[in-house]
Amino acid sequence: MPSGYNNNTGPGQGVALLRSSGYLKQFIIFDTVVMTYYIMASSVIPWGAAFGKRHYVHFYVIAAALTFIALQSTAISFNTGLVAMLPD
Repeated sequence: MPSGYNNNTGPGQGVALLRSSGYLKQFIIFDTVVMTYYIMASSVIPWGAAFGKRHYVHFYVIAAALTFIALQSTAISFNTGLVAMLPD
């Protein structure tokens, strides 16, 4: 885990230091969104080619839109990860 663990004796010993950080939670959420949209975008094209009744370009447009959302989420995820790791 980035930034280490709590080494002080007590009930929180061994717990990750960034566990309570709101920015870390945002990073995890946006990182999950990124992976979900990239998987969906990469699955739409072969699925559409194999089982789709619409024109193939339609599936490219959907995949491009999903990739665009994933790229935007990647930027947000990167920024929240940096803010979580930088000192105050």
